[in-house]
Amino acid sequence: MRICIIGAFEFETMSTGGQPVKTRELYYALCGRYGNDNIEYVDTYNWKHKAIKLFLEINKKVNHADVVIMLPAINGVAVFAPMLAFYKKLKHIKLYYDVVGGWLPELIESKPGLKKALAKLDDIWVETDDMKRKLEDQGLCRVRVLPNFKRLKAADISDLPQNTVPPFRLCTFSRIMREKGIEDAANAVMKVNKAFGRNICELDIYGQIHPGYEKGFKSLIESSSGQISYKGLVQPNESVGVLKDYYALLFPTFYEGEGMAGTLIDAIFSGLPAIVSDWRYNREIIKDGYTGYIHKAADVDDLSEKIQNAVNDPARWNKMRLNCLNEAERYMPDTVVALISEVIEKG
Repeated sequence: MRICIIGAFEFETMSTGGQPVKTRELYYALCGRYGNDNIEYVDTYNWKHKAIKLFLEINKKVNHADVVIMLPAINGVAVFAPMLAFYKKLKHIKLYYDVVGGWLPELIESKPGLKKALAKLDDIWVETDDMKRKLEDQGLCRVRVLPNFKRLKAADISDLPQNTVPPFRLCTFSRIMREKGIEDAANAVMKVNKAFGRNICELDIYGQIHPGYEKGFKSLIESSSGQISYKGLVQPNESVGVLKDYYALLFPTFYEGEGMAGTLIDAIFSGLPAIVSDWRYNREIIKDGYTGYIHKAADVDDLSEKIQNAVNDPARWNKMRLNCLNEAERYMPDTVVALISEVIEKG
């Protein structure tokens, strides 16, 4: 079986964004399952600037494939879905759409013609049950839930710190932009420290700074009086080694395109409970009171209250570390690729 994966790989920069990380992880996992010689790929990154060359490459590689898996981003799906649906009919290939993020139902509402192309696919793979229900309500019947996954080695429970005294080290681990809740995280930590009358919490921020937010982010750091620090980028395969030493992950996102956030999977593999917003699909990953706490989205007061709950009860919070590691099996490559293989091999 020859498989062609079409998506934004960004091998040159090895971007840590959710789209390229998921696309590369799928490629690595399928190479491990079927062998490198049987897996082709087409990198659609920056596709508008190389459209003719790209379409010629797609034609060549799809021509030799039995299975095509596409992972277009929001700006490319309206182009690639109809084109590859045509190839499916012409060349009798199996065609699957592995969706990255949670924006597809809303996009279909704004582009009704897209649904016609998607209905021709053999299967649409989404990351959450709620997203599956939304697409089925829109009339798409071949939709399957396949969780996001990462090639990570889960932390060893014996290596996890049992923090019981301040300062409690908190972190964020996502793109650095207002919509990801970076300002809410910083303001909540400062609010908690003010309530205690001392710096009981420290916040480290990791990730790529979104273009145009550099000035605002610098101002946020400078106004924190040392309570907030920027720690730069971490390579995807190093996330567990960094995160396992923290007390909690903060993920107060209100980003419209949020799907099954990879940062929450990193936290689960790291045995790191998370405090996350009640936004989009976060509740399907973090279980309130079991692997973390849920707070009201875009509500700094509620977020700060949940942080205080976590630091006021270290014994309960530290027990959640084992719960996180128990959840990690669901997001391991072998688990998800076995499901993918069952789908693409059954004909």
